[in-house]
Amino acid sequence: MCPSSAFTADALRDNDAYLAASSEVDVAEMSTWLTGTAVARDMSVGVAEVEDLRDRAELYTGRMRNVRYRYPCWQFDQQNKPLRGLAVVLAALGDDYPVSVSTLATAPDEELDGLSIAQWLDAGGGPHRAAASLRDTEMF
Repeated sequence: MCPSSAFTADALRDNDAYLAASSEVDVAEMSTWLTGTAVARDMSVGVAEVEDLRDRAELYTGRMRNVRYRYPCWQFDQQNKPLRGLAVVLAALGDDYPVSVSTLATAPDEELDGLSIAQWLDAGGGPHRAAASLRDTEMF
């Protein structure tokens, strides 16, 4: 690792500005995600069940600055249930930043016939194939 003295004051200032701007973009993205209460309502279950699904890594979440969990919409089917096989894919994701994971989950993937992971699972595609495509991605 480079010592901080290796960086100029301008470089440090530019890096701080980049980090602040990135954080604002991430917060803006996650503000469009569902709250736990909204997920519970949409799934017709209690908030405690949503929290259990989150704790068992069967739902994907990000945390806002206010420490509240938010749930990206891509992981739910048209009946507002978690996509079939989602837990298999989530296990392959690791702990990368939530906005990066959501981008990956909604981006077309050549290994999934041009569908995103979310589209693949929603169409009934095998979760193990989606998980394998993640392992082949440079991010992971």
